[in-house]
Amino acid sequence: MAHKALGRGLNALFATHTPSNETLLEQPIRKIDGDGVDVHEIAINSIKPNRHQPRNYFDPATLDELAQSIKLHGIAQPLIVTKTPVTDEYELVAGERRLRAAKMAGLATVPCIVKQMSNQKRFEIALIENLQREDLNALEEAIALDNLMKYYSLTQDQVASAIGKSRSTVANILRFLRLHENVQAALKSGTITEGHAKCLAGLQEHAEQLFYLEKIIKEKWTVRDLENALHEKNTKKKKEGFAERIITSTPEIKKYEETLQRTLGRRVEIQSDGKKGWIRFAFYSPWDLDMLLKKLNLFEGDPGPNPETPSTV
Repeated sequence: MAHKALGRGLNALFATHTPSNETLLEQPIRKIDGDGVDVHEIAINSIKPNRHQPRNYFDPATLDELAQSIKLHGIAQPLIVTKTPVTDEYELVAGERRLRAAKMAGLATVPCIVKQMSNQKRFEIALIENLQREDLNALEEAIALDNLMKYYSLTQDQVASAIGKSRSTVANILRFLRLHENVQAALKSGTITEGHAKCLAGLQEHAEQLFYLEKIIKEKWTVRDLENALHEKNTKKKKEGFAERIITSTPEIKKYEETLQRTLGRRVEIQSDGKKGWIRFAFYSPWDLDMLLKKLNLFEGDPGPNPETPSTV
């Protein structure tokens, strides 16, 4: 299921066209010149919040600034609403900040474009508006995308198409949901950055996430500091894992090596951790490899004479 119009963003909603009866009220409230799009003045108290609003935090200071601007200049861009089954009631699709600021500014009505759309499309448009205006923090974006997928049984590819992002970008955003709740809270409050959170999301164990979270806060680690620490940890872990797998040959293993060396006429090395391991055979030329495989009954045919043996003729 593709949503190419939504992938192009909100501009697709405001394209110049002649609206059909399905996208307008049967009896429009007051019409304003909307450059080809019908805009209606709708009472603020008739508009209920978007059920799927992806943003859950609105900075009071920036809302106050917007309210002061609205008092002086009005609302520059109409809100998008949809009609509900209740008479004279609308549900907000896009424009939560403008609606809240308009209430703070004391407006009785706000300019709106009325659209008929499904619940899924309302959710998508609300998400797109916030993403395009960069109003969502990383965690809110992850929660919104996850909800969109769960509510409407969408795949990552379908969500990526709907919001105009790549599937890998969507996958990386969703990784923030792996974070421990304390790490999520630190990201939400701005105690750590999105870069820190991306690194921590790569750790499977919550205990590790919390350990490095404490380091970031107490020692004021930058993202680079965290990356270096995680790289060093991974390198050390690989070396330790390799060392654990190699055990000094036991007398029994040594005996097996000597037996194979006599039988095959070459160096043989056996490594074991007591349960499993590997055997390494040496060979000294392509012909010698054929001879080894012949002795192991893995070579069909005759390798022929050794080409490196000097001719006696």
